[in-house]
Amino acid sequence: MSRFFEVVSNNYRKYPNKHIQLPQRATQHSAGYDFYSPDRFIIAPQQIVHIYTDVKVKCNSDEMLLIFIRSSVGIKLNCMLCNCVGVIDSDYYNNPDNDGNIIIPLFNYGHKTVYIKEGDRLAQGIFTSYYISDNDMNIFTKRLGGVGSTNGI
Repeated sequence: MSRFFEVVSNNYRKYPNKHIQLPQRATQHSAGYDFYSPDRFIIAPQQIVHIYTDVKVKCNSDEMLLIFIRSSVGIKLNCMLCNCVGVIDSDYYNNPDNDGNIIIPLFNYGHKTVYIKEGDRLAQGIFTSYYISDNDMNIFTKRLGGVGSTNGI
């Protein structure tokens, strides 16, 4: 069993000339691993910006990483994840579309422009196990890529 974060392969990096800080917990009892902004971003009111972290995660086959907005980003900056909660499945790691590059899709629901600085903590990832129902149909789609690759939109 192992779980860890690492920088995506050079071929899939969106910020190849930037130092990428791997997610870290802020305190000994923090549940979430903070994700850092790899660059500066400007988010106008009612705008969505997809921030590629250049980070991927390896977790066990019965686990996932849930991505939540940091409370300070939601409360102080009036930004939210446009998908509310991100679900990073274990088979997203090393996928052929983007090597598992985790995206933070920020939506500015406020009335003022938001300025994100390089190194700002934006979101947090929490590892969790999941269960499979006893009557699971066992009809699977093989992940062949990134976001929406399992017959999604």
